Amino acid sequence: MKDNFFGNVDNELKRVLHFFPNGGMNLENIDEAREIMINSYKSFSPSENIHIENKEIGSIFEKNKIKLRIYTPKKEIKEKYPILLWMHGGGYLVGNLDTSDMWASFLCENANIIVVSVDYRLAPENIYPSPIHDSYSALKWISLNTNLKFDKNNIIVGGDSAGGGLATCLSLYNRDYGDVSIKYQLLLYPMLDDKNTKKEENDKEYYIWNKDNNLKAWTYYLGYNPENREVPIYASPLRCKNLSNMPKTFIGIGGIDLFLQENIEYAKNLLISGISTEFHIYPDAYHAFPDFEPLAKISKNLKRDILNALKKVLD
Repeated sequence: MKDNFFGNVDNELKRVLHFFPNGGMNLENIDEAREIMINSYKSFSPSENIHIENKEIGSIFEKNKIKLRIYTPKKEIKEKYPILLWMHGGGYLVGNLDTSDMWASFLCENANIIVVSVDYRLAPENIYPSPIHDSYSALKWISLNTNLKFDKNNIIVGGDSAGGGLATCLSLYNRDYGDVSIKYQLLLYPMLDDKNTKKEENDKEYYIWNKDNNLKAWTYYLGYNPENREVPIYASPLRCKNLSNMPKTFIGIGGIDLFLQENIEYAKNLLISGISTEFHIYPDAYHAFPDFEPLAKISKNLKRDILNALKKVLD
């Protein structure tokens, strides 16, 4: 590791980088990477102020079952709540319902909304469009559900990293083929661009998730190297230039995240298409920084901005 490896990182975010000596995640063994990620979230305990229920539904596309986790505020102060369909991060390769607990419970308790987390199928065992199919099945299940006390005029989709990319792919798919009214999309450092894999001579180092990780993840997810074939917009949404009729959007990302440039480009495309978009950059923050240092001031700033944005759009 270079002596200046941590030089441009926010001081409160540096500690965890010692666990990433090569900069990015180790994806040589996917099963091992999955186990490491799941274990890293085991110490998290959801708030006692929310009710959590596990549910299993059927896909409307294939015969597979889809696991959901539903988070509901215990204090019944509303007849109907806004509802958020949440998709976890992990490069489409790792993560599950347990790794969603931190964000889902935070948003449920602090934004006073119902959150439904979806355990979409992972690559390389299940390539595109499996995650889209699972997520749209969950979205349809929500829209048709009569037991959840949710406001059908306040349906949100969101996620972090690959889950953020999947959330906006879901919005695109729903715009073109679906019939659910999505009011807002909450995208945290979303993974949007399959072309962000080629190493350049002047590339800087990226922490937590680097270009090697990105190429491997996109190749596994698509089932082929994206450098060799065309990629659908419902997998790589930065390829879609016409984003008209998409939901209003929040995007938050660290200033030293590999995905920064594609997030800027996507926000610009949304704005050019007439979509109200709130975009935040958090200086000196690497990829997925709130997951690793949730109590850092910069992580709290992101959470504050999320809650303020949701308050504005849901009022």
